Amino acid sequence: DFFAQRRVGELSSRITADVSQIQDAVTTVFAEILRGLLTMIFGIGLIIYISPKMTLVMLSVVPVIVVIALIFGKYIRKMSRTVQDQLADTNTVVQETLQGISNVKSFTNEWYELGRYNKSMGNLVQMAIKNGRFRGLFVSFMLFSVFGAIVLVVWYGVGLMQQNQLSFGDLTAFVVFTAFIGGTLTGFADLFSQFQKTLGATQHVRELLGVLEEATRDLLV
Repeated sequence: DFFAQRRVGELSSRITADVSQIQDAVTTVFAEILRGLLTMIFGIGLIIYISPKMTLVMLSVVPVIVVIALIFGKYIRKMSRTVQDQLADTNTVVQETLQGISNVKSFTNEWYELGRYNKSMGNLVQMAIKNGRFRGLFVSFMLFSVFGAIVLVVWYGVGLMQQNQLSFGDLTAFVVFTAFIGGTLTGFADLFSQFQKTLGATQHVRELLGVLEEATRDLLV
């Protein structure tokens, strides 16, 4: 019953494309996230040591960035899942055509199958471009937010200098470390979008595993 309700191309796509996406996340994304977290912890510790007041000003924008990142992440995961679904549909067309190539030749349906594949591939390209634009918008927003926070920190630091509460050297060091943290945070934007894409692929694989576990329980009963 399971195989009767599933298309072979869809299953092949789940085993190849979705699992490959999960593999990339486990081997690359998680390592980059860990490296970024360690860098940020070290950098934040340094700027707290230089000026706790300026650190609070810089970190005040973080909650806003986190909330908007979660909103973006929800849509990125949804769009990535749609792209994965369309990729599975495209692979299904190829799989069915090649498996039934004798029937295709017998009924001279080559152009029909070619048109079906081109339509599916066109939809996939459009969805992938839309997803890429959305991810690019998210990364651009992160860049704007991070460097906007740096400008705010510089403005506040100049005020502290005028009040003789901060030296020029400390302000320079603070800005350098803040830019270093900002670059790491901006890198998180792309990693976060990749992670959301991986969650979409994981949902597909978990659905298949859930169906197989249910089928196994039915057999045991």
